[in-house]
Amino acid sequence: MIQHAEHGPATAAQAARARTTSRSRHLWMDGLRGLAIVLIVELHASAIMRMHGINPSPVLEWLDVAVYPFRIPMLMLLSGMLLHASLAKGTRRYLVGKARTILWPFAVWSVLLVLAYDFMPWSSLLDALVAPGSHLWFLHALLVAYLLALALRRVPTWISALGAFAAAGIVALVDLPTWAMQLQPERLLMMLGYFLAGATLRARWDVVEGWLRRTWVLVALLAAAAALVALSVAPDIRVSYTMAEYAPLVLAGVLALVAVAIRLPWTSWPARALRAIGRDSIVFYVTHWFVLMALVWPLWLVPDFVPLDVQVLAVATSLLAAAGLAWLSHRIRLVGLLFRL
Repeated sequence: MIQHAEHGPATAAQAARARTTSRSRHLWMDGLRGLAIVLIVELHASAIMRMHGINPSPVLEWLDVAVYPFRIPMLMLLSGMLLHASLAKGTRRYLVGKARTILWPFAVWSVLLVLAYDFMPWSSLLDALVAPGSHLWFLHALLVAYLLALALRRVPTWISALGAFAAAGIVALVDLPTWAMQLQPERLLMMLGYFLAGATLRARWDVVEGWLRRTWVLVALLAAAAALVALSVAPDIRVSYTMAEYAPLVLAGVLALVAVAIRLPWTSWPARALRAIGRDSIVFYVTHWFVLMALVWPLWLVPDFVPLDVQVLAVATSLLAAAGLAWLSHRIRLVGLLFRL
């Protein structure tokens, strides 16, 4: 198609706006991903303290429970927003890319877990790769989501997402054999649902963003997020992002965070730190458990340290160590091979 000369400035302006919009989207997506990673590290710090018989800080324990339904679904939804761009590369590049960036670090760090800890002997390495019980389960679920999304690429993502949530609800009602339960199909299906929901939002992002920027929509989503937090901290109610009945509320809560994030400039130093974590989220995710395991008990032995001191220092050190590894991974090939083939 031939463009008339007088249309040149308009086209250039549109291209500039597109670049600005794309950059803005990357900023808030990286920032939210980084926030989710920080909250996950804090959750695991509390879990490791309990493993050592240490009661976590009540304040941080309340925070862990309050934000529990948001962390993993937000990571899955953000990953799903990248699905269409990945599929556009073609099947071969799609599969090779996921093998290099997800399967490879999952396998490498599963082996390192076997080497480091007695709770995962060599005899169970296959189980660890097929149905991981460690923190690496998220990479397993993400890989499964990408593979199933490829198989379902002819089906509209919104239909596939609804199907995944419905299937998760059905699976929860069925008595499965032990081997099937070990695969945690309900959790896998829920992860697939959040992932495909993200792909659906990205495919219609211009419309979705327009709605999210409306004040009354933001207020409604924040109310849903507040309700989800209230249910999470209620003593007699079990709330989980792996339960299909909570999927609408969880999605509304995550969208509330997105609606807030797209309004922020993401230029302050804390925001830049979260963006940096989000850009190298794989490094922070796979390494933090090792650092926390090494630090929690020695920190607890420090005189006059209370649980809050232990958690804050352990989390901060874990994040700093991961940041150092992320920096090295971009400069030293051998270090980079720990996280990407």
